[in-house]
Amino acid sequence: MKIKQIPFTLSCFLLLWGNHGLAQSCLGNVQDSFEDGVISPLWLSTTSACSSVAEVQGRLELTKPTDCLEEAGVNLDAARWVLCGDFDAQVDFELLEFDIPNEDRWVAFRIREVATNAHWATIERYNHSWQGACDPPPGEYYKAFEGGETNCQASFMATSDTNGRFRIRRTAQTLELSFWDSGIADWQLLRSSTVGGDDLFLVLNTRANAAGSHKVAFDNLEVLSSFGLDLQIENLVAGQQASISIQGALPDAEVGLAYSLSGFGPSNVSTLACGSISVDLSFPYFPLGLFQADSAGSLVISQAVPAGSQGISVWFQALDLSACRLSPPAHFQIQ
Repeated sequence: MKIKQIPFTLSCFLLLWGNHGLAQSCLGNVQDSFEDGVISPLWLSTTSACSSVAEVQGRLELTKPTDCLEEAGVNLDAARWVLCGDFDAQVDFELLEFDIPNEDRWVAFRIREVATNAHWATIERYNHSWQGACDPPPGEYYKAFEGGETNCQASFMATSDTNGRFRIRRTAQTLELSFWDSGIADWQLLRSSTVGGDDLFLVLNTRANAAGSHKVAFDNLEVLSSFGLDLQIENLVAGQQASISIQGALPDAEVGLAYSLSGFGPSNVSTLACGSISVDLSFPYFPLGLFQADSAGSLVISQAVPAGSQGISVWFQALDLSACRLSPPAHFQIQ
């Protein structure tokens, strides 16, 4: 594939210190194994003062102490990243401390609407402790519900699973809430409905309506989407040529690519095309240049990796200057 490189000028990546502008982008394809010890830049903590959230030994742990009744959780940073159009989002969960007597508790995978913050849908691992007018019997369940539905309208399936995998998928106007059933080695659909195409964001959280310690973990989050700017890097090896591929740009778009050796940012940046935005690269960061995508919105760049650079951590990000959309940041270690 032939790549057209656009002459780079400093004004395209001038650093601004001042107002914190944001560029909201479709999330695209993302994997998060929660291994770098920080929840940013994709996530914002929604945890109360008495609960905690942290990346611990390669997973996201949410903890509610004995005397705390508030939630612990994270939201996708919807000021920057939203779920657009069709998507398939999956995440592992594990119950670490979940034995709270007399009241309900849950660990949930949710989606909310960006424009209104309204709850759209949830699939969760749910322990139920009392019998109401239309509740299921006390017990352990997978539970799925939408909007403001109560237990009277929710869907339930009994389980003894202490770990598993949730899935939320939107295809055209169909929304599906599923969990991985190890007994049949396949997805078990718990709820399906007809929905619109509004922009959404993800929520991972847990809560219990009782005193007592309470801890859960999430891991191996994966989001697949036909939208968004997707940045992939292969063969990042000292002394060799790395292959950098970008998909999901607008046809023939100008795409900027930059890297940092200092971490995930944010840094305020001014571009001629998009004005002031916030990128997820710490200062100082270094532009690799401006490139032109092909008619399919894709490009591939061959970049020399300096000899003797093995072991250095590098953070990359791309910006579609035609759509003013950022790729999710990518962190690699030079081999």
